[in-house]
Order: sequence, then structure tokens, then C-alpha cells
Amino acid sequence: EVKNKHPELFAKSTAYGIWLIIHAWGVIFAAAFFYSLFPNLLVGVLVVMIIGSRQLGISVLMHEAAHRTLVNGKGLNNFLGSWFCSLPVIYSLNDYREYHLQHHQNTQQSNDPDLHLSKKFPVSVASMTRKFVRDLSGLTGLKLRFYQLRSLIYKNISLSQKISSFARVLISQMAIFGIFTALFGYEYYFYFWILPLFTWLQFITRVRNIAEHAMVVDDDNPLQNARHINASLLERVFFAPYFVNYHLEHHLIMSMPCYRFKSFYKILAKEFGKDNLETKSSYFEVVRLATLPS
Repeated sequence: EVKNKHPELFAKSTAYGIWLIIHAWGVIFAAAFFYSLFPNLLVGVLVVMIIGSRQLGISVLMHEAAHRTLVNGKGLNNFLGSWFCSLPVIYSLNDYREYHLQHHQNTQQSNDPDLHLSKKFPVSVASMTRKFVRDLSGLTGLKLRFYQLRSLIYKNISLSQKISSFARVLISQMAIFGIFTALFGYEYYFYFWILPLFTWLQFITRVRNIAEHAMVVDDDNPLQNARHINASLLERVFFAPYFVNYHLEHHLIMSMPCYRFKSFYKILAKEFGKDNLETKSSYFEVVRLATLPS
């Protein structure tokens, strides 16, 4: 019905999709350049946060490609989604797509593969603190990569396919290493790609996961089993790039490009009323709700 009334909300723009990719990578290299001008610890920490946030942005665009909404054309969508989005953050687009669609088919149900990310909340202050410390110290990132490698080793595919999957990631990382080295110096790859990948990205990914599905009003109601966050500009910079705060809208219609969600939210609010949509005012509010008082 929405598609019949508002077909414009389903229109994919190849130019816009490519612009989002350019924007993400442009911010990454601009942040590294800023550090090269003002190389001190405070600027370095800020740059790690900015680049980690754009790594989440790249992951969001990988998610768009998984739904085939990044750009027009299956081949171009998969090419851009793989080489400019998934492989840089060490994911396989095809594997992610297969896994993620199961989440959409079984959202907040017992067979939702992402249920473990939200069902445990709320937790104690001590538990939440431990989770954030593991994220920011790199332990979560190391654990994730270990399980990814183990999964690839034991995956029921041929040896040549396993080698090909590993080689694609390696080629991608070598390309990023080469660009950082050519522009700034080899150490920038480790400081401003690997470090944020294993620390800040893991932290904000956890915050995002909590915000999207933890403690929703009704697991069985599609208007209330995913959440819309009224993210501020600062939150969009550091926690919610490229419309990822519109998660309720995405779950209602996963074939809609992310840059149409703002218009879709206005339609939903008018049709059902804002009070009937699972909405929170900020990411801080959700994290506070997910943390039990001492």
C-alpha cells in the first residue's frame, strides 16, 4: 500500500549511493590529514573516534548493499558494497546478507540470530561497564575476528573458496595500507584504521545494537519491535551515520533506501501517531534505560 501511494520512497539513486561512499571515505582521510597537521594525543583520540564512526558508516552502507538498496544494478551494488564497504571492515557481503535477512524474517523471535544482542538488557552498571571496557580495549574486536576466522575455516565450502574469501580481505587491507602509507605514513594505517576498527567501532556498534531492539515495547508488533532514535547532530556524527537511527522504518520496509526514511517517518507519524511508534529521544536515553540503577 505504501509503495502504491508513495512510489518515490522506493526510488534508488546511484548518484546518492556513490556520494555516501565518497563522503565516508572522504571524512576518514580528512580526519587523518587533520592529525598530520596537529599531531597530539587529544587530536589523535578525536580522529580515532571520527574514523571509527565512519567505519560504522561504511558498515551501514554495507547493510544497504545487502538489501540491494545502495545503488541501482545488482552487479554495481555488490561491487561497491563489497570493495568499498564490507571488505574494508573485514566482512563478506554475501555472508552478511544471508545472516542479516534471517534477522528480518524473525525479528525479536526465538530464532532471530541477533536476539542475543538485545534480549539480555537491562543489565547492571557493572555489567554494562565491563562490556564497554571490553569494546574500548579491543578485546571485543579481537574476539569477533577470531570467531570470523574460525567460522571461515570450518565453513562448508571448498578450500579455494576459503582462500578466495581470505584473499579478498587481504587485498582490501593492503589497498588501505597503501593509501595511508602514500598519503601520510605506514603508521597511520595502524593508528587510524586498525585501532578504531578494534575499539571505537566496537563500542558504538554495541550502543547501536542496544538502541535498535533492546527493551522494545512489543516483540510481536512491527511498529514497536524496532526503534526510531531522534538523534542529535552530535549523535549522528559519532553514533548514527547515514540514517541508521531510523531502524524502525527500515524494519517496516527493508527495500526502502536509507535516505528515504526521514520522509517515511513523517508518514508513519501522521498515519499511526508518534505515541504508537517505538521512539526514544537519544542514544543516551536508551543506554540509561538499559543500565539498572545500583
